[in-house]
Amino acid sequence: MDTLTLCGWSAFQWHRIPPLVRMLHLSGIEEGASALPDDPSLPLLGGIDRPLHVLAADDAHRPRAAGIKPLVHSLLPPKTSLIPICDGLFVTNVAYTALTLARSLSTARLALAISELLGSFAVFKPPFELQIVLDQIAAGNVSEFGDLSGDLLFESLRGWQQARNLKGQPTDLWQRPALTSLEQLRQFAYDLPHRTRGAQRLKDALAIAVEAAASPLEVEAALLLGLPRRKGGEGLGAATCNKMITLSPEAKRIAGKSVCYADLFFTAPRKQTRARALDIECQSVAWHDGTEKTLDDNARATALQCMGLNVMFLTKRQLEDDELAAEIAREARSRLKVNAPEPGAALLEQRAKLRREVIVDWKTFGMG
Repeated sequence: MDTLTLCGWSAFQWHRIPPLVRMLHLSGIEEGASALPDDPSLPLLGGIDRPLHVLAADDAHRPRAAGIKPLVHSLLPPKTSLIPICDGLFVTNVAYTALTLARSLSTARLALAISELLGSFAVFKPPFELQIVLDQIAAGNVSEFGDLSGDLLFESLRGWQQARNLKGQPTDLWQRPALTSLEQLRQFAYDLPHRTRGAQRLKDALAIAVEAAASPLEVEAALLLGLPRRKGGEGLGAATCNKMITLSPEAKRIAGKSVCYADLFFTAPRKQTRARALDIECQSVAWHDGTEKTLDDNARATALQCMGLNVMFLTKRQLEDDELAAEIAREARSRLKVNAPEPGAALLEQRAKLRREVIVDWKTFGMG
């Protein structure tokens, strides 16, 4: 088969795969996991679903193989923007992945994808057999994997860590370093040739994307609460995710640490000089579950409150419930002293539309 370059949703899924998982597949540790792009029966590298989205320069160069969905794009990336996977198979870098996603996703859903690339999390569900291997490695049982030890194991992890729930079971959420920055993506979009397909949608998505989020819940909440009401949001203004706050001496004693990180930090409008800033703590099951973590969250909230900040808590269930989410938004606006009349039919329709776009299954929202 000719050389293939993954793009769009397939490339996005590749960027979601932990480096350790890529290495396990490519080294053949897991049976049947080799990267064979012409095998339509298996997900590629254990995490890229079929059909594979691949780049094509024009109709004459469209791959015709089964399980392949070609994307004809006038702006093919330079070789420096391609990442080799194995012989004959490449993937677009983060910036070109975002650009090619713009061809198939709405602005809001493109903002979700970009926010994951900008954040400190990834959504990836390993196949069952691979999860067994990952559990063994997490438990320190690496002797049976030959050279997978010491420096090689450290390099293969690259800061990725699978989140576990209260029972210690692995989840689909991984913590990892951000893959790019908002500044880098904005510069990339600015440098694109005039009328490049997808460029305007990419710029629109970058205007609302969330940087430094640590979970899907933080991204959804930041968009739904922060966007202007005319765009379907609740009008709280842009949130700063995981803002570092240096604690006062009294707050240090309460929290047992010198700094805290606010999940979603909203500032009051400038004209509201008496309003206090608001921290909304997102209670994600994977990252905020368990007694120890709950106590830590409570101590942090108390410490921030003693410094004069408003603190509210938000769960996924509350955000997904239309009435509960509206109540939380009203309370947040009240604390920030953001004036907002009751929405009319047009605003309610915009709100419902945005919620349909943003509250998604993160494993599949870009498939197609």
